[in-house]
Amino acid sequence: MNGTSPPDPDRFAADSSVDEGNQCAHDVARSTIRATLRGKCRAHRGLLRETPIDCGVVAVNTAIEIDPFGQVNVEGRGEKVVGGIGGHPDYCAAARMSHGGLSTIAVRSTVNGHSPLVDQLSRPVSTPAHDVDLIVTESGHADLRGADWSQRRRLITTLFQ
Repeated sequence: MNGTSPPDPDRFAADSSVDEGNQCAHDVARSTIRATLRGKCRAHRGLLRETPIDCGVVAVNTAIEIDPFGQVNVEGRGEKVVGGIGGHPDYCAAARMSHGGLSTIAVRSTVNGHSPLVDQLSRPVSTPAHDVDLIVTESGHADLRGADWSQRRRLITTLFQ
């Protein structure tokens, strides 16, 4: 090691797009899940390059649209732009590639009367399907790890029925 003490096995570090100055978010993370949040500046610089493959990155992101195979759009719906992709694909890829990691998309089953599940994304793919392990809604989850394309379609459509 480099002179630092070994990591606490009951504690983990999580990169977050939470503003580094948001002390409340950091306090909640420390007290409820024993996590240390690293701010967005640290998180977005070379996440894939700096993340050890065995560190178990857990990424929880959201989506505006999800297609039946798990491709994700986070930019908007149709002509309406809501935001940019930010670190979405980086976090999902890092989580999927790390040993014990989990790339999760958490969404409501309907938002403003629209389901995030669509036959075809209305904007470009923000995060590819192969970087999504789990989709979670208030009614359940679809575990896509190891599922082939037809299984993914069935799991995702069943989740949103």
